[in-house]
Amino acid sequence: MRPQLTDNMHRELQSHRRNLLGFRGTVDEVMDAGPRANPAQWRRLLGDALYSTAKLYCDYVALMRGLRQFERVALDHGSRERGRLNGLRQSAMRHRLREILDSSREWGEACKIPNAIFSRLGLRTRADCAARISIDLSEIYEESMRTQACIEEFLADRDSEALIEITTGMHHLGSDHAITVIPALEWASGIWPLGRDPSLDAGGVPGVPVITYG
Repeated sequence: MRPQLTDNMHRELQSHRRNLLGFRGTVDEVMDAGPRANPAQWRRLLGDALYSTAKLYCDYVALMRGLRQFERVALDHGSRERGRLNGLRQSAMRHRLREILDSSREWGEACKIPNAIFSRLGLRTRADCAARISIDLSEIYEESMRTQACIEEFLADRDSEALIEITTGMHHLGSDHAITVIPALEWASGIWPLGRDPSLDAGGVPGVPVITYG
C-alpha cells in the first residue's frame, strides 16, 4: 500500500497552488491598471510581478528537490483527459501586455541608464524589457492554469499522471520563463538604484551590488 501525503507535502502543494493564483492576479492587475498608472504605480505593479514570479521560481526549485517524496505516494489511475494550453489566449495576452507597455511612458525610468549587468543578459533598452516581460509573463500565465488544475487533481487522488503534468508545467514556467523574466522585471521596476552602475556599489567592488527598496 502506498504511503499517504504528509501534512508538509499537502501544505507545500497548497502553497504552490496559492502562488500560481497570486501570480495571475498580479498580471491581471498590470493589465487592468497599467494603461492608467503613474510612475509610482508602475514601480509597484512591476515590483509585485517580480515578487510573484520569483515565488514561482522558488516553488519550481522546491518541487524538484522534493520530487521523490511525491513520486512515492503517487497512484496510477490510468489515462485521463486534461486541459491543454491555449495558444490563442496566450498570444492575445502577449500582444496586449506588449501594447500596454509600449503605449505607456510612465515605467522603466531605470532602463534609460545603461547597465552592464543587465546588458549581459540581453537587456539593453526599455524595449528589450517590454519584449521579455510580455513574452514570459504570458507563457507563465497560461501554464499556471493547467499546472494549478493538476495540483488540485493530485491533492484529490494522488494521480501519477497529474504529478508528471505538475513537474512538466513547473519546469516550463520556472526554468524556461521565470528565470529569464526576473532580471527584466528587476530592472524595469526600478529596484536597482538610479543614477549609477550597480556593479560599482558596495565600496566600489564590481559585481557586488547593494539593492535598495522604496
